[in-house]
Amino acid sequence: MQHPVLEGAAELQSSTPLTSGPAGLDRKPGLQRGQAALQNGDLDAAETAFRQVIADNPNVGAAYSNLGVIAMRRKDWDHAITLLRKAEKLEPKMAGIRLNVGLVEYRRGNYAAAIAPLSSVVRDQPDSEQPRYLLGLCNFFTEHLRRSGVRT
Repeated sequence: MQHPVLEGAAELQSSTPLTSGPAGLDRKPGLQRGQAALQNGDLDAAETAFRQVIADNPNVGAAYSNLGVIAMRRKDWDHAITLLRKAEKLEPKMAGIRLNVGLVEYRRGNYAAAIAPLSSVVRDQPDSEQPRYLLGLCNFFTEHLRRSGVRT
């Protein structure tokens, strides 16, 4: 099945405090370096920066989320979903993570699995077009597959 072109994996900021951590380390510069590299398309430098943030404190959801975005850009969907699920556990209120989970499940053809995260984003951000559009597609594909006798 051909997927419409879907862009928009969100680079995320963390709600986890960034200025104090183990041994007084300040993780904000690492996140900022990673964000800048990601925005410039330097996935390797971004990955290095985000992995360093996690090495300093494994509870920074934005670092896992952004590693998930990197995996998405590399079209490594299985790795992306693992990273995004970790980020989601650490930052359950961040709609951008749930949107990216929905995007990954959509790209993997797991339309039924994409419905819950996309629904939650639409509920939290009712004016957001991308999750609403994807949710509609996932509902359509899931129903179409169900009617065709394909297990979803």
